[in-house]
Amino acid sequence: MDDRIYLVIPTSITGSINFDEIYDTSEETLRLSADGTKTIVEYNSGSRPSFYSEEYTEYTHSEIKALLFNTEWIIEDDSDCIDCL
Repeated sequence: MDDRIYLVIPTSITGSINFDEIYDTSEETLRLSADGTKTIVEYNSGSRPSFYSEEYTEYTHSEIKALLFNTEWIIEDDSDCIDCL
């Protein structure tokens, strides 16, 4: 997992994602924030997806796990999925 990078993006751009460039396979498999306005995408370091923008922050595995403990990302009945990353 050390070679993976995580990016938090607005859900409004998920229609422009080329899923061949990231680990998720479709919009339905993306993890959403509690309010549904953001999602996390995961890709190999050194291989930024075409929708990448410098306005989005890249995170390492440990950084994204820490971010997921923020109430913005905690969804009831989903606490086990924090370890899914």
